[in-house]
Amino acid sequence: MQNWLKTNCFVWIVSVFLVIMLTGWSVHAAEKRGIIQVPVPAAGVPSAQRPRVALVFGNGAYPHSRLANPPNDARLIADVLVRCRFDVILKTDATLRDMEAAIADFGRKLTPNSVGFVFYASHGIQSAGRNYLIPVDATLQRETDLKYETVDVGRILDEIGYAQNGLNIFILDACRNNPLTRRFPSAKRGLARLDNVPTGTLLAYSTAPGDVALDGSCEFWEFWGRA
Repeated sequence: MQNWLKTNCFVWIVSVFLVIMLTGWSVHAAEKRGIIQVPVPAAGVPSAQRPRVALVFGNGAYPHSRLANPPNDARLIADVLVRCRFDVILKTDATLRDMEAAIADFGRKLTPNSVGFVFYASHGIQSAGRNYLIPVDATLQRETDLKYETVDVGRILDEIGYAQNGLNIFILDACRNNPLTRRFPSAKRGLARLDNVPTGTLLAYSTAPGDVALDGSCEFWEFWGRA
């Protein structure tokens, strides 16, 4: 029952994000150090008329650390996005090759007039100030493996920045407690805060940067954006 309520509240929150961004409303996001204005384009094609492209990941089938919720959450979010007329690229239990191909496809579909949406649910890890998303086939024996076995969040942000579309939502539901942080000297709890994001991008974390929660127990959201 608790997971059902969490998932349905989660889908409701995402739906509210979509309504806000696609109708051109303005909203303030809470942040521990102040209030930030969520970016809304002032000119050009109205948000409701823009082409819409979404990239959705939900990884759970890790050999030694399975997660039950991310694939289901990803499918639910994808269903909401399809009903909102998004062109959805959905990948569950994705390998590194699957994730890289999906990101490249997402980048090709983004145009200056499009609306972008990215959702990632699964394990994530921060190391040396960078955030990495973990495919189900990642082999991580040493911290240096992160560069070659995982997906740097910056890879997705680069695609958004290259498109210069000015209206994007990026949700990182990666608050799970990752056992790898105990093995890697530079790794820290949770994810690192992302400050250098493309203009017009709203970032949403499922918990505060540097914090973690168990799978299915993320209970609040924190937002950062750049106007």
